[in-house]
Order: sequence, then C-alpha cells, then structure tokens
Amino acid sequence: MQQVWHLGRVTGDLERIIRFYHDLLGLGLRGSLEQTLRFAANPSINAFVNVPAAGEYRAAFMPIPGASAESNPQNQIYLEAFEWRNVDRQQLLPELFNPGVSSLRFLVRDLDALTAAVKAAGVVVITAGGQPLAVPTPVGVTGSARALMVRDPDGYPVELMQVTPLPATPAGAADKVIGAHMSVVVADLDASLAFYRAFIGPDLQVRQGNGWQGDPSFNQLRGQRDASYRTAAVSLPGSTIALELIQFRGVNQTPYRPRFQDIGFGHVALVARDLERTLQRLGGLGSVPLAASGTWTRFSQTLRGLYTRDRDGFFLEIIERQ
Repeated sequence: MQQVWHLGRVTGDLERIIRFYHDLLGLGLRGSLEQTLRFAANPSINAFVNVPAAGEYRAAFMPIPGASAESNPQNQIYLEAFEWRNVDRQQLLPELFNPGVSSLRFLVRDLDALTAAVKAAGVVVITAGGQPLAVPTPVGVTGSARALMVRDPDGYPVELMQVTPLPATPAGAADKVIGAHMSVVVADLDASLAFYRAFIGPDLQVRQGNGWQGDPSFNQLRGQRDASYRTAAVSLPGSTIALELIQFRGVNQTPYRPRFQDIGFGHVALVARDLERTLQRLGGLGSVPLAASGTWTRFSQTLRGLYTRDRDGFFLEIIERQ
C-alpha cells in the first residue's frame, strides 16, 4: 500500500453531516457551503459497491487537519461522506463492543470548548455522565488523555480526545482538530493483526498494548458495560492516522455486518501500487470484492479499484492510479 486516500462515512443526510463535521468540529470542506450537492447515477460506482442499479449518490469531502503533512487542501486526507437514495437503507445502532463496529477519534486542541459546542448543538453524548473523562492514552500516543464520545447525526460514534502535552501536528494553529484515528472492534486481535500484516505488506508498523486491560474509564467513555479489552495500533501509510484494533471479552457480542448502502458505518480507503497483487493477497486472506463481478472495477483509463471487507466485516476501499 502506498498511502491513505480518505476515511469514509455513509450517511442518511449529507447536509446534516456537513454541519456536524465541518461547521461544528472544524474539518475543512472542498467547495462552498452554498454549493448544491446533487444526486448522480453512475453504473460503475453501483457495481463497485454492489448497490442496486437504481441507486443514486452524492458526496462531500472534508479535509482532516493534521491527518498528513500535505498542505494543499485538494491533496489532503479527507473524510468522505456518501449518501444514497432510491435504494433500501437501514440505520443500525450496534453496541460499541460488537466486532465490525468502528468509530472515529479526532485529536482536538481544546476538548472543553468542543464539549460545550456539541452540547449546545444538542449532539447525543455516549459517555457515561456526559462529561469528558480521563482515559487510557491510545497505543503509540504519548501523554495523558481526556476524551468524550458522541454520536454524529447518523448515530455513528465519534471520540473527541485531547492529549497533554499536545502532540506535534501538521495542523494549523487555528484548527480545532489536529489529527485523526479510526478504531475497529475485532473478534480476535492476533488474527486481525495477521490479516493487516499480510494485506498492507512488510512496511506495516504495529504497536501493541499491554495485554488485557480492565480500566473502567475505557468502558465509561464508550457508554458500555464493564468488559476487559486489549488493543493494538496499525500505522496507515502516508499519514499520521492510526487504525486502532480493539478486542473485548466478558460481554456477549453480535457481529456487525451492514450493507454498503446502509446508514452509519465507516471505512478506510487506501491507494495500492499494484491492484492485481492486492487482489491476490485479499483472496488468500478470504476477502473478496463486493462487486458482483468478483474483481476490480474500472472507472477511467487511469483509475480502477475494489471494495472489500476485513475479517470482521469492516469496509476497505482500495484504488490504483495507473
């Protein structure tokens, strides 16, 4: 893998998502707030993610401050919000300890100010007690951490975390957000790490936590019953973004497997050097493209890609620029 392309969210209402991530949290926005975001039909996109032919979509792209050293907003790693219509969609709110469930973590400059802002906006707070907590610092991050977890307008979990001292960041001095991680709950941490080592390749950097933990604040942050957990962090290439993998035990779990048109899940998009080789690797790992064709989809003479799932059902998008 060469680099991260973007982090993604399938939404039920694009305008509400822009107001949350751009207006409230401070992510960037490509284009103007006044632009009309129209639905479009594209058979290649529908085939790419195996959405019924009647499906139409629209999207917004919101650069994430601090996600990479790139200063040009057009080239920055962004949060892609994608909305479908004319297809059956479901909105599910799974328990946050279920395998396949993901969440976004934004490293922020001033957690108290953002907490006041999200509460004033009526955002749903997940964290028990409704206030920021002192929580374990994520693997690979130095310092002490406080965090609050909320739900975006689709119910998707978003963690706001301030680390003291503030970590070095390529974000601007006025940015509220200074970096991002993606967290995914897995059924078996060792098996998931083996998957990502084989999928991403020898350049993968992995940091593992200190074995099984039982810190109550970790569960309180996520608004869930007590469970023990263990974590590891996978550094995603070409970015400052970590993919945090979390395994829970001591709770009854139900795997989370949304369809691509369903509302309220996340994904990671990566750029591959060789899509054919990536497809072979994925096949050896038991992951197949979503497309009914069973292979990659071509969008233009210079762009092709595929969508798949990891071993826990988390969506992965891989493109190749030729």
